[in-house]
Amino acid sequence: MRFLLAVARTKLTFRALGASVVGLLVVVAGLIIPATVAAAPVNQAITVRNFNYSPASFTTHVGDQVTLNITNAGPAPHTFTITGVTDSGQIAPGTSKQVTFTVSQAGTLTFFCTIHGASVMSGQISVQPASAAPVSPNTAPQTQPPAPQPIQPAVPAMRPPQTGDAGLLARLPAAHIAELLDW
Repeated sequence: MRFLLAVARTKLTFRALGASVVGLLVVVAGLIIPATVAAAPVNQAITVRNFNYSPASFTTHVGDQVTLNITNAGPAPHTFTITGVTDSGQIAPGTSKQVTFTVSQAGTLTFFCTIHGASVMSGQISVQPASAAPVSPNTAPQTQPPAPQPIQPAVPAMRPPQTGDAGLLARLPAAHIAELLDW
């Protein structure tokens, strides 16, 4: 019987220890895995005139939600198309359209007019990785000291009971003890 009590005590201790280890791993993972930074919305005005986009190129970042306000200031209809991403449809002379899309990967996106073709009328969007946001030339980099971290209390080590089970196992029904032994 003493053997069964010792085994049951050991299994209870290992269960409590296992739960503590899992809790500690969750806390450590929260400290190691960085939080996702929300992307800023990008608003860009584009003017179409005489088979040209102005600006003909601009830069954005992965994850940015890009909203383009496209104004046709020329005498002919045009479109703003990025194959597989967005298409403004025909923009009549003197009118504007808006397209919105979210950039999903780094690289170069080519936009063009489907009416006149990419070889006649096109531009590019340079998409940088989310963490590589360039510093604006008129904004000096700001350095701030690291924020003080609160002192966390040490997690007490799990120890087996030093004075036995205080009679707890004696009060358990035999079925529960058998269940503990099967664990």
